[in-house]
Amino acid sequence: MTTTLMNRSRLRFIIGLAISVLFIGLTLSRIDVNKVAEAILAAAPLGLLLGLILVCGEVWVRARRWQLLLNGIRPVPYRLALAYLYIGYFANSVLPARLGDIARAYVGGSVLGTGRLPTFGTIVIERVTDAGMMVLIVLGLGLLRPAASDLSANALILLGLGVVGLVVLVVGLVLLRRGAFARFRIVQLGLEMLERIAAGGAALRSPVKLAAFVGLTLGAFSIAIAAFSSIAAAVGLHLTLIEAAIVMAALALSTAIPAAPASLGTYEFIGLSVLVQLGAPPDAALAAVLLIHVFVTIPSAIIGLIATWLLHVRVSTLVEDAASAEGEASTGRLEQDPVG
Repeated sequence: MTTTLMNRSRLRFIIGLAISVLFIGLTLSRIDVNKVAEAILAAAPLGLLLGLILVCGEVWVRARRWQLLLNGIRPVPYRLALAYLYIGYFANSVLPARLGDIARAYVGGSVLGTGRLPTFGTIVIERVTDAGMMVLIVLGLGLLRPAASDLSANALILLGLGVVGLVVLVVGLVLLRRGAFARFRIVQLGLEMLERIAAGGAALRSPVKLAAFVGLTLGAFSIAIAAFSSIAAAVGLHLTLIEAAIVMAALALSTAIPAAPASLGTYEFIGLSVLVQLGAPPDAALAAVLLIHVFVTIPSAIIGLIATWLLHVRVSTLVEDAASAEGEASTGRLEQDPVG
């Protein structure tokens, strides 16, 4: 890894850590740590076990969704899609700002033969779809729950910004393709890179596969809602399905904040804030959020670590791979391996 990339990685880690520390401080200022610990220790074991099983089930559905996208590039066995998804989750648990997604594209794209940029495109589609659905859920369900009216307003703002951003992107691409800038080499490289990324969505050109993709997305989120409901009930926090859906949507959106590895601090702050706004006691609310965060992060990280060993992926190079991928992407050289 070059000195520039190393410095960039260190700076990103420091910034992410600072953001996490800030949010952890804000979270701790609102709760009684002893009461949170008591709520966790008194949690019903069966509720926690069910929540853990459902969390695993969500990952398995997401792996099938990713396989569907990868198969639009070239056929990939489900077990490999699942393994590299877990490796990406492991990388996200040790890298800041969700760089594990880039590492998954870099390593998985090379080994699976799907190409790094097209594979990155599949992950972009996953993230954009999830974010869009989360915003719509918070916006729609928030209207059904008066206590969440502020969340709906924020979701509407995010939706508006997303639409504006999409319009600007489309207009910009049209101008670059047809305007005077199209003859510049750097513009050509940028457009070629975007085309390779867009290749990750080839599977969605089929109406049947598009419907399957949407169905798998909704299925994964439904399982996540059930998992959080079970864990919340285990600590004495009984939520309606609407409330659980709003919380899980907000938690999913919180991972977009560039924080320390595993979204430490930001995840807890957002979850606590939303639950308190819905009328939940702060201590039980934070206990539920901490437990779902642990269940979502730790088992997947452990399985991902095991997958790196089984598939001979060097853990020590995951950081370098993510940083190298960023550097190559910035120069349009990320796709060096042919798709065969």
